[in-house]
Amino acid sequence: MNCYILDDEPFAIDYLKNFIEKTPGLKLTGTATDPAVAMQEITGDCPVDLTFADVQMPGINGLEFAAIMEIYTAVIFTTAHRQHAFEAFEHNAIDYLLKPYSYERFLKSVNKAKRYLRESPAQRSVGEQFIYVKAGQKGKINKVQLADIVYIEGALNYINIQLESRSIMTYSSMESIFRALPPQHFSRIHKSFIINNNAIVSVEKGQVTLRGKKTLNIGRSYSEAFYNYMDSFRPKDKGQTGD
Repeated sequence: MNCYILDDEPFAIDYLKNFIEKTPGLKLTGTATDPAVAMQEITGDCPVDLTFADVQMPGINGLEFAAIMEIYTAVIFTTAHRQHAFEAFEHNAIDYLLKPYSYERFLKSVNKAKRYLRESPAQRSVGEQFIYVKAGQKGKINKVQLADIVYIEGALNYINIQLESRSIMTYSSMESIFRALPPQHFSRIHKSFIINNNAIVSVEKGQVTLRGKKTLNIGRSYSEAFYNYMDSFRPKDKGQTGD
């Protein structure tokens, strides 16, 4: 399980780093004292399963960080301030480690994270799932139900999430957002497009038509995987199934 540490106190990073390095199955992929740096690294090419984040930090605090980064990483809060616990769990925190915490308490949190990651998001229906995305110059955080997404379009370092009645642009890469989405419900059909499989109306001549009459091209390098997905839902006769 790939882990990341975000804390503005170097001593706290070293303390947690020691726990991670001596725990089998955990790999530390990075650390940061600045939430902006952490966000950039976590949304990069190396996926992060679990982030240990302090709550009180300059600029973006840990709670805001968790809301923005929910689609990229699970979060365990590590803090000396007990009063933030309720709000932390409202942001879907896996756990809340109150400093100073023991190695035994750390392991308990890690095991909770492992159970959570095993069952999500694939074991929940798409209608029960949502993400938080930050949009606009004022940094408004929007809650987006995955079932409402029709498709996602990449534009340089940004993505445009097209919903039924509106669109939301946020800072992210196509690779990062695709990793965060349940694969049984979303397909990447082009370097610039990810579609909600439940929004497909028809597929014909290298194009997908989605609800709302939106038509998108299927990229050559993505076509085989997409058509294999489509074939898995086609009825097969006895000769094809080998019966």
